[in-house]
Amino acid sequence: MDDSTPRSTLRTNPTPRTRVRLTDGDPNRVLRGSIAFTHDVGYALALPAATTDAPTPVLVVLHGFSEDGERMLARFSHLTASGLAVLAPDAPYPVEVRAQKPGESARIGHAWYQFTGDQPAFVASCRTASDHVSRVLDDAAARHGLDASRVVLLGYSQGGYLAGLWALTEPRRFAGLVAVSCRIKTEVLTPDALRAASGLRVLAIHGKSDSQVRLEPQQAAIDVLRGHGFDARLHVYEGGHGLRREVAAYVQEFAVDVLALP
Repeated sequence: MDDSTPRSTLRTNPTPRTRVRLTDGDPNRVLRGSIAFTHDVGYALALPAATTDAPTPVLVVLHGFSEDGERMLARFSHLTASGLAVLAPDAPYPVEVRAQKPGESARIGHAWYQFTGDQPAFVASCRTASDHVSRVLDDAAARHGLDASRVVLLGYSQGGYLAGLWALTEPRRFAGLVAVSCRIKTEVLTPDALRAASGLRVLAIHGKSDSQVRLEPQQAAIDVLRGHGFDARLHVYEGGHGLRREVAAYVQEFAVDVLALP
């Protein structure tokens, strides 16, 4: 990808602060306010080596908490051999990742949303993040000849929670959804909304011994989708939470099928 490609800009607002009660008799006046803060949010894009006059279908891959688009792209860039472009955005919220081992350096990772257990706030935060990725996709499509009408959306871990919610609320934007090591939050949508989204094809991939996101809730979510008419499949592999090498092969098979690639 050309380093001169403009980076997407995100407008953010600070998280509401907890109010502090002043001591009795405190003569000070405490005023509170907020202003917008903007920063550049990057993305990485891998294109097929062979070029054609037709726009290129896209696999959008959303990384997990504290990761970034470059690391995610490294796991899926070889899928361009199938005729796909692979678009890997950074999440909009920067987070510090401290060194875990001697000799490592701290780095800046990224998060898709901020979650405190407040469900409406979670949905709103995901909407902000999905609006951002939608702008990234449209920008990359305009600059690099991508087909924004033929998109498979993949999310891993935290990125999977976002991908699931986004794809179910905007099903016409995507040909398919791949949810890896996460849970598709079907409870956020009404039964009517789920039935309206049932044309979306879904592949969930999960580790049998995942201790961070247990398998059983994701199995239940897939059952809910099937009950509302979805073509939803669940692939379970031996292992825990993570992106195993074999995941890319399942993703490739699914994307080639739903996008009807040669």
